[in-house]
Amino acid sequence: MTTVAEGHVYEVNSTTPVPGAKVYIARIKKYRFNTRFFNLDSTISNDKGKYYIKSTSSNIDLILYAEKEGYYNMLEDRHHLTKVTPGENNHRNVYPIPPAWVRINYDQLDPTHGVYINPIPGGRVDGIELISDTSVIARIWGSSKVELNTFHFVNGDLLSHEEEFVMTGSHDTTDVDISF
Repeated sequence: MTTVAEGHVYEVNSTTPVPGAKVYIARIKKYRFNTRFFNLDSTISNDKGKYYIKSTSSNIDLILYAEKEGYYNMLEDRHHLTKVTPGENNHRNVYPIPPAWVRINYDQLDPTHGVYINPIPGGRVDGIELISDTSVIARIWGSSKVELNTFHFVNGDLLSHEEEFVMTGSHDTTDVDISF
């Protein structure tokens, strides 16, 4: 059966086109403990992010994803994969995630105080511990509303927990000031 997919490649949560992205149609193969993806065909998005791809396959589990240098790997974050219906003409947009950075400024001069931040979506670290007068830059998902879970400690005891949402841009840095 022939499956067709066409649409645009946009940065996640926007209508900013991603020209020159390689768009794949792939089949999903589920195993007991993992899932594998097998590329069936690919194409390149044009200068407006538009793509057209056609593939012949008898598989029923098909997805679209895009790759481009400077963007997160969509197969690592499976929430942004786009399903297609086999044997039909599918109009689907694909949304890769650009990177962004958050600069977290913590100004606390008392050495008995500290802040811990849970892992940040798109981050490459397990978590961040901030101590007196700290400024940290972390890579995160761009063009997204990202949640920062912060925990304030005094003498090792949890004093408070706050959830702060940060709207990130694309390929840029957002400043966040933390104070308790």
